[in-house]
Amino acid sequence: MLGLLKVTHYLRKLPIDRCPGLTMMLSSYTAGRENNFNLIRFIAAFAVLVSHSYAIHFGSPELEPLHHLLGRSLGSFAVDIFFVTSGFLIYSSLDRRPSLKDYAISRFLRIYPGLFIMILITVFALGPIVTNLSTTDYFLSAQILEYTFKNSILLFRVNYELPGVFSENPLGTAVNGSLWSLPFELYMYITLPIIIISGKHVSRKLKESPEYSILLFLLLISAFRHLVEFNSLFIHKFLVLSELFFSGALIYSIRKSIPINYSYFTASLALALICIANKETSNVIFSLTLSYIIVWISYKPAGIIRRFNNIEDYSYGLYIYAFPIQQTITHFDIAKNVSTHILISFIFTLGFAMLSWKIVEKRALTLKKNLK
Repeated sequence: MLGLLKVTHYLRKLPIDRCPGLTMMLSSYTAGRENNFNLIRFIAAFAVLVSHSYAIHFGSPELEPLHHLLGRSLGSFAVDIFFVTSGFLIYSSLDRRPSLKDYAISRFLRIYPGLFIMILITVFALGPIVTNLSTTDYFLSAQILEYTFKNSILLFRVNYELPGVFSENPLGTAVNGSLWSLPFELYMYITLPIIIISGKHVSRKLKESPEYSILLFLLLISAFRHLVEFNSLFIHKFLVLSELFFSGALIYSIRKSIPINYSYFTASLALALICIANKETSNVIFSLTLSYIIVWISYKPAGIIRRFNNIEDYSYGLYIYAFPIQQTITHFDIAKNVSTHILISFIFTLGFAMLSWKIVEKRALTLKKNLK
């Protein structure tokens, strides 16, 4: 018995990755703070930048190699990763700190301060430089107020145009095409606690096991998307992104039953590739397999890759600043080919992302702690 206790004590202290014969559950990993989510979000934001460089430089997203091959752009897959990751992490945050007040403050301060400053820079610094109107006509246009208001609150459709801005660019006049996903992200933030709270009032089983509420909602939106015909692109996007977000949330909610091993990862990767190749496959299957792949990559690889966590979180700034910077590069015809466009865009965008984090986003997170 004493020998068994010593072995047990040793295994508890042994790093997970040094126990190759053991299959650890996801809950064993989420209990700690070591993961690769920062790296995954950064890569996803960079992938969106690369994808948009093709669209902005050539004037069509269809000229991107991956879009030509699979019918979907690299950026669209990156957005899938964002929503899966968000579903997993946001539900994790809500589960650990179930206060709705804390939840609302956290979500507000993570999105809005950085967004609002970016909008002000775009409208009042970039716009007057790249518009084909006079400065007076530009600032007297009602479009400025509409652009600032709609894009600052995110509850309504995003406004993409500023008066006379990028009027001769190949892709058109969109100032920041990346903003389209942010209202949907906000809708997910609102929907998640509603589902959890509603489940608690429906039955004792749902109150004790919120994963059933998430699973039921996931199945309902999947069934609705496949069985009901609708012509609204907005509804279509909401349902598709909901499947991704709540698949991530579901994986977290059943973390005690999810093994993290190479067999499951290989099977999930194969199934995800089948879903990509066969467009008739249910999106919820792809969403769940992608969720497992992202979670596996977030927790399983360790060692030197974890040093990326020493770099601060620039992914949000990289995402929201890239598009207007890329349009500006095209406006002034700085990049002669798409590779140069990607490189210059990344350098300038990373600079703005770093400033956004250090001056705005990081301070907002500090404010969040003080408000709590």
